[in-house]
Formats: sequence, C-alpha cells, structure tokens
Amino acid sequence: LDLPEGATPLDFAYAIHTEVGHRCRGARVDGRIVPLTYRLSSGERVEILTAREPRPSRDWMDPRSGYLRTARARAKVRRWFKEQDHDMHVEEGRQILERELRQLNLDAGALDLDALARHFNLKEGEDLLAALGAADITPGQLASALRVPTEAERMPVTPRRTEPADSKAGEITIRGVGNLLTRLAECCRPVPGDPIIGYITVGKGITIHRQDCPNVLALPEERRGRLVEVAWGEAPSRFRVGLHIEAFDREGLLRDVTQVLSNAHVNVLGARTHTEPRDQSVHMDLEVEVADTEQLSRVLDRISQIPNVLEARRRG
Repeated sequence: LDLPEGATPLDFAYAIHTEVGHRCRGARVDGRIVPLTYRLSSGERVEILTAREPRPSRDWMDPRSGYLRTARARAKVRRWFKEQDHDMHVEEGRQILERELRQLNLDAGALDLDALARHFNLKEGEDLLAALGAADITPGQLASALRVPTEAERMPVTPRRTEPADSKAGEITIRGVGNLLTRLAECCRPVPGDPIIGYITVGKGITIHRQDCPNVLALPEERRGRLVEVAWGEAPSRFRVGLHIEAFDREGLLRDVTQVLSNAHVNVLGARTHTEPRDQSVHMDLEVEVADTEQLSRVLDRISQIPNVLEARRRG
C-alpha cells in the first residue's frame, strides 16, 4: 500500500476503505499500541482497531492536529460530517416546521413544501428543512412565509371575482368586495397574513374565512359558487386571536404566561383556566391581540419555553 511520507495509521485505515477509517479507534504497529498521530515507516506491520459504529472526530480534519497526512482522507472525513449534519438539520428542521404549523393551527397536509422552499430561493423541500435546522432560516421568517398560500393551499374551486374595491370588516380592510358588508368568521378567526377567501351569506354580506377553514373545505358542491376571491388590505395595529395552552400546574404559571405576553406587547383580553386535579394538568384559553402571524408565532414559541408548558398553539 503506497502512502506519502509522514502518513499515520489513520491514513492507512482510510486507504484500506472509507468505513474502516470512519470506525478507526486505535492502531497497533508491529504488535504495540500507538497513537493515531504516529508516523509510519516503510516495512512496519499495521493493525487497525475499529468500533462497531462510525464515529470520526472533527479534529481529524485539522492538518495541524497530525491525525491525517493525506488530503483525500481528510476529504472523506469532511464528507461524512456534511452528510451527518445534513440529516440532523433536516430532522431538526422538520420538527421546527411541524411546531410552527401546529402553533399556527395550519393544515400540514395542505402544505406544498417544495413551493415553500422556492419562496426562499431553495430547490426543494429538503433544502428548506436543512436550512431551518441549521438556523439559516428562522422560525419568524418561516411564519411570515406561511402567510403566502402555496398551490396546495388554494381552494379547488373557481371563486367568482368581485370588483377591485375596498371595504371595511370592523377595522380590517378587505380588498375585492366592492361595497358589500363583510365580517370575519367566528369559526376560524382569520388574522391578517392568513390566506383567506370570502363566502357570500344571504342577507349578511360576505363572511371572511381562512382558506383552510374546515367549514369552507366541507362546503357542498352546490354552495361553492358563493365563494369569492378576497385579500387583506390595510391591517390594524392589533387583531384578536385565541390561544390554547396545556401544561402541568404549578404556582406562578399564569403569571409567567402573562409576563411573556406583556414583554411581547401583546394585550390580553380574557383568560379562562381549568385544572384537572387527577393529573394536575391545566388548560388555558386566552384571548389576545396581535399584529400578525409573525408576532403570534414568536409569542407561541416563548410560551412553549416556559417550564411545565407542554403545548401552546392558536385556537380555532
């Protein structure tokens, strides 16, 4: 086996086979244990000691450490860490995405991950997950991107178009409803930034729903002709939304939750708590005012980090 001058037992292991190098834990030279930085000489008999699982060290990639003399062996180590980090980041990114969808009460089955990846100028969904796991894309950026309806989120109908005029729903401006009366649906409580659709209600104008609202998705075919395209116009500084929190009860829990909301400048309109004595679990339902889905996501993340909190998500 030809190796350059100054090669080590670890160079020798990688020259035999990549997996032997990855699993190398020690070496014997002429029957005696030597460090992996030992410099081999011509004619020596080398025995590689391996572990069951591959576990290279990042130190092996540093030429100054003396573990590897050959650039080819260092490249194999670098490639292994890149693959391992990628898989780890993808899994962590998947968990972040699932948490955001759960917290924002969005339908994971309706999400086109590849389309969402293209929003960040990435090729495919796996690249997006890896970027999330590596913190190249923050949960806040993800929450903002989830405002944009992907192809899978669009309704499988052709809604009627209305004249492009503005109309107020409370303090919210809805574009595309002319001078018709509008109101926000109580069933799904859309927040500015949510993909929305309008439904013409006889005698009550247009009701604004989230596009993934179960009531809209369950509409019978004969009533889908009442759906109309709408869009958010100018949003108010604050908007009402419900939160649901599950936790193990402890003294000061509600105080800690309200402190997080106060620090985030989120106004609490109402709170209802129920404690189950049998297992000391507590369920909190809060009514709060937020500016948009990005602020909502940040608040839910911070509440989730409070000790004893099991889950915090948007209600409805």
